[in-house]
Amino acid sequence: MSRIALSLAVFGTLQGTLSSAGSNWKFEEAYPHHYLNLKLASNETLTIDGHLDDDAWAHAVWTEDFVDISFHDNTSLNNVPRAFQTRVKMRWDSTYLYIGAELTEPFLWGNITGHNIVAPYHDNDFEVFIDVSGTTQYYKEFEMNILNATYDINWGVPDGLHLNCVDNDTLASSLPVCVNTSFPGYTGNWTMYDYSGATHNGHRSGMVTATAFDREAFGRFSGTGERNETTSVWTAEIAFPIASNWEESASGRHGGLLDTSWSQDHSPSNYSRFDPNNGDAGSGRPVYWRIDFARAEHPRRYNLTNEDFVFCPLDCPSSLDSSTPVSLTNPTAAECHAASQEFPTILGTDPFFGCYWEWVWQDLGPEVYMHRPTRWSMVQFVDRSSSSRQSVCKSIEWPGRYVARMIFEAEHAFAGINSRYTADLEQLATEKYCSMPACNLTDLHEVLQQPDTFEIGIEVNESKAVRYQASVRVNVPDVRGEYAGYTIAVDDNLLMTAVHDDGVAPCL
Repeated sequence: MSRIALSLAVFGTLQGTLSSAGSNWKFEEAYPHHYLNLKLASNETLTIDGHLDDDAWAHAVWTEDFVDISFHDNTSLNNVPRAFQTRVKMRWDSTYLYIGAELTEPFLWGNITGHNIVAPYHDNDFEVFIDVSGTTQYYKEFEMNILNATYDINWGVPDGLHLNCVDNDTLASSLPVCVNTSFPGYTGNWTMYDYSGATHNGHRSGMVTATAFDREAFGRFSGTGERNETTSVWTAEIAFPIASNWEESASGRHGGLLDTSWSQDHSPSNYSRFDPNNGDAGSGRPVYWRIDFARAEHPRRYNLTNEDFVFCPLDCPSSLDSSTPVSLTNPTAAECHAASQEFPTILGTDPFFGCYWEWVWQDLGPEVYMHRPTRWSMVQFVDRSSSSRQSVCKSIEWPGRYVARMIFEAEHAFAGINSRYTADLEQLATEKYCSMPACNLTDLHEVLQQPDTFEIGIEVNESKAVRYQASVRVNVPDVRGEYAGYTIAVDDNLLMTAVHDDGVAPCL
């Protein structure tokens, strides 16, 4: 086992090319979207009917418009037509996290129905990803289409990174379960959906969802105008249960956002310490969840009068009108290939699994894949009836989490080349292993310039299941009182945890 604690000697070879005083310890230019989520007051209610017309929604702000998941810093690829924009609102109460979404869509159409039967992204859909703990483990994925077909998964670890997990929770292991879900093909049967049909406070128990749209416009092209003008709009309303209810004697049985895995008696363990109903996360620290939203939009074949056709939504010609025939099926493999040549941000060319645009609230960086919780937006929970912070308080954990993410990316690159990990951060802080857009070498060098603010330690033991763990100690500058800082830990399984000092933490 080896360990490195950064000091001037460790990064002395870098000093000649760096500024003499590192002043950027907040890295606010990399901070994600931040949403202030207000708890429902005692006199506020939300009826889940798909219409966002309850007074409670008027007190919530819309998110920023969506961007193309593929664009990153190349603005020429960020081409989301106004006629296909999306925006979202959020609220919460003691039982539910509420999501309200508005999706513009010139052609309202869908085929899929039911829950966890066929994933709604095979139609055009709206998607929600939630990491309640900030650990990247046991995050939730949800999809729905215009017909209120729904799909939910409880992911043990971020998909697609080849991380360590076990197939089911009957194994004696400290590793997380790879995935729990009621979707066919997976071993678990976790879901927020209550199949019993039981009701709670006058509505269905468990997850409650609804959509609303102009039924007369369904299956007809409505034009390519601006949002809420000539383009059709469909709205989605979702109530996610924050906690689960799996008591055998209960009237309804369902999972919740705070669930982790299953114990052998089939009762889900949970992340109750991340429940916003339990108050602040710590003195001065609100409860934050990581959340992102997406929509999948398949190219459609619009048949012109001269027997030619075009693919929309990108670059739709002005000649299209309500009389234009539109294909009711997704493109064939050949059509997907042709569309991808014309529109480079289409994901994939497989007519079943791929061949769609994905537009997201938060830019996800280089990997163009939603399953990257460390890059999602920050949601701050506010209870106006309490003495907790009532305004935007950017997370003081951000600098530590950002640096920990860069170390993970650099270690990942190092292992890909050398088939091992390293405890030497000086090795990682080179262009060979830390390069944009996955890892910002300039920012990592800035960290090396500030040993009083950032103390980095890396332990490597290739013989263990967890082969390395890095710790990022952040000594928060200019803080009065007891609070001095915190430590963020990350390992090769992308498990990210935080430990804070005593005292009242400041906002970033």
